[in-house]
Amino acid sequence: MRKNGILLLAAVLVSASAAAETTGPVVVTATRTPITADDALASVSVLTRKDFDDRNPADLSDLLSTLPGVQMDNSGGPGKQTALSVRGTKRVLVLVDGVRLESATTGTPAVQHIPLSRVQRIEVVRGPRSTLYGADAVGGVIQIFTRDSGSYVTAGAGSNSTRSLDAGVSRRGDRGGVSVNASTYATDGFDAQTTGNPDADGYRNDSVNMQGDYRVTDRVKVSANALRTSGHSEFDGLQTQEDSTEQVLGGHLDWQATQRWHTRLSVGQSLDDSDNREGGGGRFVTRRNSASWQNDVYWNADNVTTLGVDTYRDRVTSTTAYTETSRRNTGVFLQHQWYGERTDLLVGGRWDDNEAYGENTTGQVSGGYRLTDDLRAYASWATAFKAPTFNELYYPGYGNPDLKPQESENIEAGLKGGGAVTWTASVFRNRVDDFIVIGSDGVSRNIDQADIRGVELQAATVVRGFHLQGNLTLLDPPEAQDGDRLYRRARRTATASVGHAIGPVHVTAQAQYVGDRRDLDFSTYPARAVTLDHYTTLSLSARWAFLPDWSLTARVDNLTDADYQSVYGYNTAGRTVFASVSWQPSR
Repeated sequence: MRKNGILLLAAVLVSASAAAETTGPVVVTATRTPITADDALASVSVLTRKDFDDRNPADLSDLLSTLPGVQMDNSGGPGKQTALSVRGTKRVLVLVDGVRLESATTGTPAVQHIPLSRVQRIEVVRGPRSTLYGADAVGGVIQIFTRDSGSYVTAGAGSNSTRSLDAGVSRRGDRGGVSVNASTYATDGFDAQTTGNPDADGYRNDSVNMQGDYRVTDRVKVSANALRTSGHSEFDGLQTQEDSTEQVLGGHLDWQATQRWHTRLSVGQSLDDSDNREGGGGRFVTRRNSASWQNDVYWNADNVTTLGVDTYRDRVTSTTAYTETSRRNTGVFLQHQWYGERTDLLVGGRWDDNEAYGENTTGQVSGGYRLTDDLRAYASWATAFKAPTFNELYYPGYGNPDLKPQESENIEAGLKGGGAVTWTASVFRNRVDDFIVIGSDGVSRNIDQADIRGVELQAATVVRGFHLQGNLTLLDPPEAQDGDRLYRRARRTATASVGHAIGPVHVTAQAQYVGDRRDLDFSTYPARAVTLDHYTTLSLSARWAFLPDWSLTARVDNLTDADYQSVYGYNTAGRTVFASVSWQPSR
C-alpha cells in the first residue's frame, strides 16, 4: 500500500507536456495585502468554488487534508471532534472573513461544524505568521472566505441516510450588493467508536451566512459579514450528545485616503459554544470581541509598508469554575515589502501584550530571487508563539497559571517553478521552546523544546486535457521529551489527482496516502502508546452539466472500502456514495 501510494504520486509529479502558462491567484492572507501566490515568499495554496465543484469533497476537513503539510484527525465521522495540524504543529490560526475562530478553552477551531457549502474560497499559508497575526500562527494560517456566489439551489442524498439542502440568493446594484445563503445537513452516521455501544452516531447541521457591501463614495466602502452554524452530534461514551454553535460577525470600513494610502478599520466577534452536559459533561462558551486598524502605504509600484494594531478580548462562560474568565491581547505590527526586477524582500515585526501571560515580540525576514522567468527561489526566517489556552492556565486540577507561551523559530527555503509544469519545493525547520505538555501529575507545564523538520513538494500540469496534481510531505516530528514522534503526525503524506472533462462531464479521481502514526490508548491507565497503520484511500467524483443552469454531481469515497483509523479507538467511514443536483442561473 505504501509503495503504491508513493508511486502514484511520483507519476503525477514527473508527468509534463504542453500546458498553458498561468499566473498565480491573488491572496491576501500571506501579507495582509493583495499579492499573487507566485510572488508570495511562502508556501501558499488557494482553493476556490471551482475546485470544490471539480473535486466534490465530502466536507471541509476532507478538502484540507489533501493539501501539502496539512493533517486532519477525526474522532468518529461527520461533526465529531476534528484536530487540525500544519507542518507537524496543531497551533494553526484559522480566520473566517478575517475574524479569528477558535475556542479559548481548548485552543482549537471547530472546523468540523463549518459546512463546505458555506465556503467561497480558502487560502492556506504554511509557516509562521505571528508578525502579522500574533499568537497561534505557528504552523500557518488558514483563512476561510464565506460564500457569495449568486442565486442557487442544491439538494443531495447518499449513504448512511445522508441528506442535504443548500440555497442562496444574491442581488447587486451599482454601488453594492447583498447575499444570503443557508443549508441544512443530516446523516445517521456510523458507529463512532470501536468499543462501546454498537450503534450509528448521527450528526445534524444547520447554517446561514450573509454578506453585504456598499460603496458610499468612490473612496469609501463599508461591508459586513455573518456566519452561524449549529450542530448536533451523537457519540458513544458517558456523554452521548453535543450541541455546538459557531458564529462569526464582522464589519469593515475601507477608505482610500490618498492615492498611496489605504486604511481599513475592522470589528468582529466570534462565538464558540459547546454544550455536552448530557451524561455528565459541561458547557463551555467563548466570546471574542476584536478590532483592527490597518494602514497600507504604497510608496511606489515596488514598495509597500503596512502598519496596524489589533486588539481582542476573550470571555469564557462555563459550568466549570475557572479562576480567570477573561483576558485582553493588544498587538502592533509593522511590515515592509520591496519587489525588485529579480530580488524581493519582506521585513516585519510585531509586539503583543497579553494580560494573562505578558509580552511577546516576533519578527520575520524573507527574501526571493528570480533565477529565470519561470524559476524563483526564496528563503525566510521567522519567530512565532503559541498562547496558553484557558484550560492550560486555569482548568481546575490541570491548569498552571505560571505557564509561558511556546516560542518558535522557523527557517525555510524553497523553489517555485512555472511554465508547462507549475511546482514548488520547500524545506523547513521549526524549533519550539518552552513546549507545553501535560506532566505525569496531570498538570500543564513547560519543557525544553521540540524540533520539527520537513520537506514539501507539489506540482500541477495539463497533459492532453488531463489536469494532474500531486503533493508529497515528508515530516520529522520528534516528541520533545523522549525523542519519539509527536502523536498523530504521519512522517509521510501524499495526494494525487487526475481530472478530465468530456463534453459536459467532468471526472476527477484522487488517491491519498497517510503514513503510520503514533497515538495513545486511553482505555488503559496509564495510557499506552500504540501505532496506527498507514493507509491509502481512493475517491471518484463526476459533475454533469446536463442542461443550462443545471448540473448533477456524484462521488464515491473510500472506493476500496479501506479499514483505517486517524484517531485510535475511533472508526472511519467505509465506502460511501453521495449525489446532488444543482440549479444556478448564469449571471
